[in-house]
Amino acid sequence: MASEGVLNVLPTADGHKPMPSLVEVSAALPSECLGARFIQGADGGITIIAGTVDALYKLDTSTSPWSFIDISKAGGYAVPTGDRWSFALFGNNLIAANLGGVLQSYDITGSGSFADIAGSPVCRMVWVSGDYLVCGYLDGLALTIKWSGLNDSSFWTAGKRGSDTQTFPDGGPVQSGFGGQTGGVVMQRDKMRYMNFAPNSGMTFTFSEANNERGILSQYSVANVGPSQFFYLSKDGFYMGIQGQPIGAIRIDEWFFKEVDSNYLYDVRAVLDPYEKIVWWSYRTINGTKRLLGYNWQVNKWCHSDQDLTEAAALLTPASAWDSLDALYPTIDDIDVPFDSRIFKGGSPAFAAFTTDHKLAYFTGAPLAATLKTAEIELSKGTRSFVNGARAEVDTIDFTAKVGQSDYHGGTITNDTAVAPSPRSGKIPFRSSGRLHQFTVNIPAGTAWTSIKGISPDFVAEGEQ
Repeated sequence: MASEGVLNVLPTADGHKPMPSLVEVSAALPSECLGARFIQGADGGITIIAGTVDALYKLDTSTSPWSFIDISKAGGYAVPTGDRWSFALFGNNLIAANLGGVLQSYDITGSGSFADIAGSPVCRMVWVSGDYLVCGYLDGLALTIKWSGLNDSSFWTAGKRGSDTQTFPDGGPVQSGFGGQTGGVVMQRDKMRYMNFAPNSGMTFTFSEANNERGILSQYSVANVGPSQFFYLSKDGFYMGIQGQPIGAIRIDEWFFKEVDSNYLYDVRAVLDPYEKIVWWSYRTINGTKRLLGYNWQVNKWCHSDQDLTEAAALLTPASAWDSLDALYPTIDDIDVPFDSRIFKGGSPAFAAFTTDHKLAYFTGAPLAATLKTAEIELSKGTRSFVNGARAEVDTIDFTAKVGQSDYHGGTITNDTAVAPSPRSGKIPFRSSGRLHQFTVNIPAGTAWTSIKGISPDFVAEGEQ
């Protein structure tokens, strides 16, 4: 029996597996993280950059615990309320943008600090298209993009060296964008446009409509897997790709728009978990809590988590030598993750987050407390059923389960007390009579398990009532 309501588990081809908990690896940032980015140098070394409302930081893995070094320009920053840092790697320079000031540049081959790019635009987002750095949503010009000179993020004189500006006549504010060697895609609130590299036309780029029916609801709600595969939240649900293939219709869209606080739709943020092949959306619920909604694009399944975090990011793990583990753990007995965990392997892709107390953490810990709930099922077609037990298809007996019943379609489900399976037979001792039944399995946090495929009830028909 498949599970319809799941929490803190990850989808697999034939069921679900545990969702790891967060493992904190750093001291706290002074305030909430408003964007993070990793850089992998030519020598394979990993640098992690994080931004707050007034500063930019680099992770220092030589301290115990890991800490953050302020590498801001002199005087720091003032990111406007509701805005965040946007990063793009352009050659050997990491470019950072927000609507609080001109572009910032950091030489990844050195050990200096970020600095102003004099004469550059003030913009909300940056990306790279071919050999040009592109700025989207210019300050006061929400429908405008501007790009740099050829191979030069410091050159912004329009009409020279390929640099220019494009203002779109419609489509709403520029929400996001990404590029490739031949151009890219510009995403607006109500449509998407191709950005085509066209030097033979006398212009650097030309633009054409890619999808004039669908755009991006939130500027942060798009996650790019590859040149033609990206996922995003639009005004009526979740979609994939330029053509707008629905991935949430019928399954999740209606539920999501009832669950999310509509006043914070602008803050719905997407991030990739490259290891699990899941795109996660972080959002605020109507009761003020933060939740994660995930879509596994390989198995075409959704998942859900109640992890509360302030920022999520796809980061590589910095290397940790065995003789430096004391920077993370006081003693060997305090190491609460497997020694083969990705957190100890430098350069491994991992889903990371900043916790509510502003510490960097990776989803590499022990399993979270998991809940799996079935739909309301009429076990005997057209009549009542008596359930006298069940077996969960899970590789542990360290769980509890409960059965709920209702006497008619649309009625309230009444749940019995949760019980544990028999340690001898593994059978769950249910006794329940009703027309509809619903089964819930709860696996405690930290339990060692690897797979659950469903629950199989034992039942007999009771006759029409």
